[in-house]
Amino acid sequence: MTRSAYRIHGPGAPVAALAAQIHQESGWDCNAVSWAGAEGCGQFMPGTSKDAARRWPEDCAPVNTFSDRWAFNCRDRHLKSLTPKSFQTPPKPLTPCDDFAFRLRAYNGGWRVKLDRKLAGENGFNPDSWVEVGPFNASRRESAYIENKEYPERIFKLEPRYASWGRQLGCAQ
Repeated sequence: MTRSAYRIHGPGAPVAALAAQIHQESGWDCNAVSWAGAEGCGQFMPGTSKDAARRWPEDCAPVNTFSDRWAFNCRDRHLKSLTPKSFQTPPKPLTPCDDFAFRLRAYNGGWRVKLDRKLAGENGFNPDSWVEVGPFNASRRESAYIENKEYPERIFKLEPRYASWGRQLGCAQ
């Protein structure tokens, strides 16, 4: 996992947070299958795993969601590709915590988080703050919204368990 993290995210890879994400997703069980059909350590849905194989064939083809190597490489490729943009005018760089939290929310629930961010901004809150965006739900059923809102929080709380593995972001609230 650390090899993939450094290769894909670079020398500043948030290894502890990436390990905490795998802990949250599957409890490190690479044979895990969720009730929704997500598979492996990284809990990839079938459509996402096929898309990963098409986008990053060097790491993700053929699809093998139950392989730890496949899961780490493809999770890192996918997570890195989920680049949130600033909603500020003019755009300002997101903090490392905001950037990673929005990536995590997109990994967990797709880009619906963009709509949550827009709604937060329309209501006078900072759309570039993962904490301030948290209470806003623009387009999901309540259970999916709660799962997605709490996803980065759970990962950030698990992150200290993996501090000896590499860099921590230190974003827990």
